Amino acid sequence: MTKSFKCKNKSISSINETSKFHDLLAKFLEITKSTPVPPVSNHTVMHHIVTKGPTIAQRLRCLSLEKFHIAKLEFDNMQGICRISSSCWASPLHIIGDRVKTTENIFREKFLTNIPVVIFRIFLIDWLVVKYSVN
Repeated sequence: MTKSFKCKNKSISSINETSKFHDLLAKFLEITKSTPVPPVSNHTVMHHIVTKGPTIAQRLRCLSLEKFHIAKLEFDNMQGICRISSSCWASPLHIIGDRVKTTENIFREKFLTNIPVVIFRIFLIDWLVVKYSVN
């Protein structure tokens, strides 16, 4: 049996309201806001990455109408940034209603589910600095 949450705030946020960095990130919204994508010129070329491998092991589930509209708006914003892929490594869409009754759209790889994204980004930047530093 799954619990359902009614959302007061029907928007997508990149700042977790319960994070200890919420106040700091809220001061600098230009860091966390998505960048608008310029419109693509009209052409008939479609790029599609075709990969072979096992299928994604998630069964399809229908979204409620309000969650569908939220996801549709986010996908429209990401067109031009992300490419369509049939890869078995492509992340499925996860729309999570959390305990503070907001809905957020989270794309995460399975191995990153338990790791905070901020820590992973810092780790990745440190790793790149060490790997590509010139002595």
